[in-house]
Amino acid sequence: MYSKLTRDAAPQVFAGVICLLLLLASSATSRADDEVWQTVFRGSTEVNVTNIDVVVTDKDGRPVKGLTKADFELATDGETTEISNFFAVEDGHTVLRTAGQGVLDPTAEATTPVANTDPAHLILYVDNANIQTIHRARVFERIRDFLLANRQFNARVMLVSNERSLVVRQAFTSVPHEIFVALQELQKVNSVSPRFETDRRQIIRAIEAVNVEAGSGVFATKGPASLNRDGNSESGAGSQRRLTERTIAEARPIMTQIRAYSEQRYQHTQQTLRVLRQLTDIAAGLPGRKSVIYVSDGLPLRPGEGLIEAAKRRFEALAGFGGNIHSEMDAIRDDATPAFEALVEHANASRVTIHTLDASGSRDVDRGSAASGGFSGDVLGSWNDSLVATERRNAQDPLVMMAEGTGGRYGLTHTTYNAVLSGVVTDFDNYYSLGFVTTEEDEAAKDGAAKDGAAKDANKAKKIRVEVINQANGKTYQVRYRSSFSDKTTTERSAERAQAALLLDTMDNPFGIVIETEPPELQDDGLFVVPLRVQVPLDKLVLLPGKTEHQGRVSMFVAVRDGRGRTSEVNRHLCPIRIPNADVLTALNHRAACGVRLMMRGGPQRIAVSVLDELTAIDSTTHLAVDIGSESQQAELAASELVDKSLSANQ
Repeated sequence: MYSKLTRDAAPQVFAGVICLLLLLASSATSRADDEVWQTVFRGSTEVNVTNIDVVVTDKDGRPVKGLTKADFELATDGETTEISNFFAVEDGHTVLRTAGQGVLDPTAEATTPVANTDPAHLILYVDNANIQTIHRARVFERIRDFLLANRQFNARVMLVSNERSLVVRQAFTSVPHEIFVALQELQKVNSVSPRFETDRRQIIRAIEAVNVEAGSGVFATKGPASLNRDGNSESGAGSQRRLTERTIAEARPIMTQIRAYSEQRYQHTQQTLRVLRQLTDIAAGLPGRKSVIYVSDGLPLRPGEGLIEAAKRRFEALAGFGGNIHSEMDAIRDDATPAFEALVEHANASRVTIHTLDASGSRDVDRGSAASGGFSGDVLGSWNDSLVATERRNAQDPLVMMAEGTGGRYGLTHTTYNAVLSGVVTDFDNYYSLGFVTTEEDEAAKDGAAKDGAAKDANKAKKIRVEVINQANGKTYQVRYRSSFSDKTTTERSAERAQAALLLDTMDNPFGIVIETEPPELQDDGLFVVPLRVQVPLDKLVLLPGKTEHQGRVSMFVAVRDGRGRTSEVNRHLCPIRIPNADVLTALNHRAACGVRLMMRGGPQRIAVSVLDELTAIDSTTHLAVDIGSESQQAELAASELVDKSLSANQ
């Protein structure tokens, strides 16, 4: 039985646990002592220190230095919280200061600055499903200038894009030229954005084409009377009523078109946020500070709102049609605000900062040309201006929300791009770390309480508020920080490290786990089933003694990235370990092997695995590069089989 590890255009990887092999001769095992096992997992409380990074700048965007713990006030969920740990990073050096009496207090002594060794990771994320090609080229030029000006930037940079699935264009590198090459290649790729702009323009033309002036009867005109369908002249109230009815009949289908447009754009936005969430999952497992620069033409918060407002203003003069518009407005409830709020909370839990750039720049150029070629000069009101303003706000509000909610910067016009990009470097090297004590229930306690309905809010994000008090000389500072935080479970953190191993060459592997593959099995559809075996030294694990056997509790997390940079989601597999008490000492000299079967495309693949010992909450992560179905791999596997047969014959 296989469980799907990924979907859509990501690598076709399927997996299912097939066995756990203990490399020793042992008799049949009995069940572990349930009472002892439950005692260990009954639940405990771990005291942690949560750190919130705070960036303080003046009105010109320059970092404010020299603040102490006494200069900050911290609140979680509206309650003042004591700051237990505090340090500052200034120009890339960590500085500890004694708490003074206020801002820039001369009595606050500082330690000798020490170079900050926390790694920094910057991800350039081009949303190719929500950007026009001409806009993309303009932003790429600014990004190249930024990288050239900061070639000594002490951070590793990665380029990814959204092609309706996450694609890694260039893995983390410290060489700007490699990013330049990847940007150049991406610039040759056409945008995969759906034809929403074409649909929008068609709806606008349809709205404008309705002869509201004649149908409303508000504007009387001199000249011949209008003709009815039989060619006879129409006059009087009855004629106007029939004309109004025909005009309403022309307008009504437009509302249906707007509803369909809104629903399609809403679903597209949801898919975009799923890909962005996957990126934050990958970034979450990276060590140190991590930031994403998100580049797009914006994402609509309420996709149909602008067109609905335009139709309302345009058709409100039609007697009897107002109620129809209001009912349609009530029916269109495609509001993506909760989804954006959830993304912000997820990014904060992953300690990922999102900076945003509106690639379209200022939308003022849209004025007077929303339908292409301009509007007709509507005498019933500036419905076109309302449309432009509403759609601009709808597209830019999410960019502001994602940046402000995660402590990042946003650029909505071309003139602000440089400030955002240079500010990213400044933020890496200048910030304050505010630590406060939190308690975390272990996973088993949360799971058990959830069944009883007592842990409903166990992982609920807590709201954060940070203020700089007693600001010097009446100056106003801008304070940026994450708007929320939440504790992640050990299994969530292990899954994140598996995803990070798809991008990083060096990961912590304290268990010394080893990944091995067996000969791939070609399927009728051209895919390969690849048996994967992960070996773990038993002497590295904690085994719980029972009446008749020792038992271990291990989880394995698997993720894959293919040669085109497409990444899978992480799949978790439980690998139970049971060893008869009489065989424990012998077993400790061997390895346990947990196996899965992966269904993969041919070609280069990178497999990442994280193994978690749930008794100690310690995990171990590594990766393996393979070329599935290649001639070299087939030759290597054939040679390996010959060696195995030879060894068996000699034995």
